[in-house]
This record gives sequence, structure tokens and C-alpha cells, in this order.
Amino acid sequence: MSLNRNNRRNSSNNDNNSGNVLYRVLSERLQQLSFSAFESGVLLWLGAKGFREICVLRRSAARGRRPIGGADFIARSPYDPAVKVAVQVRHWRTPIQRRAVDELWGFLLRQGIPQGLIVTNSVFSPRAIGAAQEFPGRPIKLVSVAQLAGSMTALGLGVDSDDKQLTVSEAFFRTLYQLQPASRLIDGPTPAPRRFNPANRLSTTLDDVSTNPPPPQQPRYLWWGLVASALLVILVW
Repeated sequence: MSLNRNNRRNSSNNDNNSGNVLYRVLSERLQQLSFSAFESGVLLWLGAKGFREICVLRRSAARGRRPIGGADFIARSPYDPAVKVAVQVRHWRTPIQRRAVDELWGFLLRQGIPQGLIVTNSVFSPRAIGAAQEFPGRPIKLVSVAQLAGSMTALGLGVDSDDKQLTVSEAFFRTLYQLQPASRLIDGPTPAPRRFNPANRLSTTLDDVSTNPPPPQQPRYLWWGLVASALLVILVW
């Protein structure tokens, strides 16, 4: 009996150690991604989490402040389709500060959006965590790189299964660099959002979502869908 308990304990410890190594390696790979690759990875993660009707808000610059405000995506909650969520992607080398939370909260107020989500390749400072807890009326959830890695592993996103052992999927991370960047650089006034359909991983540009119907999908965007479809095949197999 004692031997069996020891064997089970050793097996559990090995599984935990293996899982910890996987989280650490996956977190490191996410930290090493370029901004556009990380943003595309977050986009796929949102779809895998069940977010619906994801609209991508274009940026006027790859990083920094954006005319559209403090969000990169607008989506409908996987728990309640009637609830919109503003998603902000933060690609920083240092801990995320309170200012990022305040900016997103201001965006929620201006746009009348009830919930927010900040996803980063870094960690959050204590002041940022405290700030997110100050807005119970419009909750803002914070997802650090470690939490993102854990969620991706649970969803089977970015990992491969080999003989019942999970490893980081090199094909997934290579594909992130080949995907259409989530944020396109454009000139002119406030950028227009484009909608992302997580069901088939295709994107459509919307000239003006508030007044005009979506235009037909342009051929130059088709390769994004083809590459994303190839990624889905890789993940499935």
C-alpha cells in the first residue's frame, strides 16, 4: 500500500513538473513574439475561448496611443452574447501599469461597453491589479502571460500532444508570423473596425460599421483565411 502511494505521488509530481515546464516554455515563447504575432495569437485565443462577433479595431501606429481609444478588439462575451467586451492587447517588456487600466476604463465609459479585458505578454503591477478591482460596475479582467499560457494549454492552443505529453507547437508559432496582422497601419481619421468570425477564422473589412453594410470580402484578404484554416488543421491533428 505504501509503495502504491509513493508511486502515485511520484507520478503526480512528474506530471506537475512537466506542466510547470510547459507553462514556462509557452510563456517564454509568447514573450518573444513580435507585437503583430502576439496580437494575432490573442485573436485566435479569443475565438477558442468562445468570444463571438470579434471586431478588430485598426491602429494608426503599431504601438502606443490609438485614435480609436484603449481597445484593440470588441467582442461578445462567451457567457452572455448580449454583453460586449472591449479587449486591449498590451505588448510590453515591463509590468503593465495602472495607466493602461484607466485608459480602458475610460474607453468603456465613452463607448457604453460593460466589460473590459487586458491581455499582455508581461505581468501586471500591483497598482494595475488594484485599479481593475476599483471598477466593479464595469469589470476589467487582467490576463498575464502566465495566465494566457495556462489557458492556451487547457484549450489545446499552441501545444501539441505526443504520447500523452504536451509540448509547445512550433507550427503554431510559425503560423502566427504568417497570419494577416490583426492591426493594419492606415492613414487618415479614426480607423474603421473589421470583423473577425471565430467560426471559420476569416476576416472582413467594414468601411463603416455604424452606417454601411459590410462590403464584399476582397481577394487580398483570402490568404489570411487560408493560412488560418491551415493552422486549424495543424491544431486538430
